Amino acid sequence: MSRAKTSKDLLINSVLDLMETKTIDEISVKEISLHCGLSIRTFYNNFQDKYDLMNYICELMTQKLFSTVSPVISISAFLHFYGEFVYDNRNFFINAFKYRGQNSFDDAFFSMVKNISIATVLQHGGEIDDQTAFSIEYFAGSITWHTKWAISQNPAPSAEVSVERVSHCIPDALKPYFA
Repeated sequence: MSRAKTSKDLLINSVLDLMETKTIDEISVKEISLHCGLSIRTFYNNFQDKYDLMNYICELMTQKLFSTVSPVISISAFLHFYGEFVYDNRNFFINAFKYRGQNSFDDAFFSMVKNISIATVLQHGGEIDDQTAFSIEYFAGSITWHTKWAISQNPAPSAEVSVERVSHCIPDALKPYFA
C-alpha cells in the first residue's frame, strides 16, 4: 500500500473518530492531523481542507454502497439499501450536512445523486434532454432533502417508510429508468 493511501486512511479514521464527539466545524485540520500522528502539511498534501476530506469520505461511502448492490437492482430495493446505509452512518451524515459553504457536503451529496441518476438513465438507453435533466436535478434535490430530514428525526424512519416516501417523489420522466 502506498504512503499517500495510508496517510489518507489515517486522516479519514481520525476525522471519523473525532466526529463521534464533535461536529466538523468544531474540529480543526491541526486536530485531525495530531489525532492520527501526521503533520498538517501531510493533511494538505492529501486534501484541500476538512470539507474536501468529508466529501472524499462521502465518495468512499458511495463506492461501498454500490459495491454491495447489483447493477440491475430495482429503485425500491436500492432505496432500501440506501436507507439502511444512511441509518448505519447517521452520525457522519448529521455532522457532514451541518456545514454550508465552499466544499459543502450538501453540494457534494447532491452532485453524487445527480451523477448516479444520469448514469442510470444512460445505462438504460435513455437520453438526457432538457426535461430529463430537470427531472434528475429535482430528484437529486429530493433525495438530498429527504436524507437530511430522515437523519434529523428521532427515531429515524425505517428504510421501508423512506422507500415509500421517496418512491412517490420520482418524476415521471425518470420512472421508466428507475423501475
